[in-house]
Amino acid sequence: MKATPRGPVWVFKLAEGDPVIVAADSGAPLAAMSPEQVRAFAIRAYKGEGAPISVRLLSAAPPETGKTGPLWRVDYDDAEKTSFYLSPQTAEVVSRRSDMWRFYDFFWRLHILDFEEGDDFNHPLLIAAALVSLAVVITGFVLLWIRIGRDLSRRRPRASEAV
Repeated sequence: MKATPRGPVWVFKLAEGDPVIVAADSGAPLAAMSPEQVRAFAIRAYKGEGAPISVRLLSAAPPETGKTGPLWRVDYDDAEKTSFYLSPQTAEVVSRRSDMWRFYDFFWRLHILDFEEGDDFNHPLLIAAALVSLAVVITGFVLLWIRIGRDLSRRRPRASEAV
């Protein structure tokens, strides 16, 4: 059993497909939420000074949420242009984004070179840069070993000089 803004629910995770969510008190599937209900749940979850300006049901979750499937998006009129993404079944806030987060996401995607979804750091250019860096480090150790060996051989007195 799981507590959600819509009350206690049972979440049944099937071997294949999406989980089935039913009300814990009746066992009935949760009814679809209206935009007014979503707005009310979002207002309860929001701690800022803005007010919701739009409520939309998205058929597919945007990449910035890291989720899949449909989500409700609630936009606020605050200074940071906050957006909440709510689960259409449970009304839980599954992701929060603001201008600051979007700024961070941009540089994260630039850092890992994944400009579409921001979660795949196995970009071929990044792998190539890592391999070149590894080669430079290995050759640096080889050169260090050669240099130390040469310096030690100069300091050691030779057998002909010892007499």
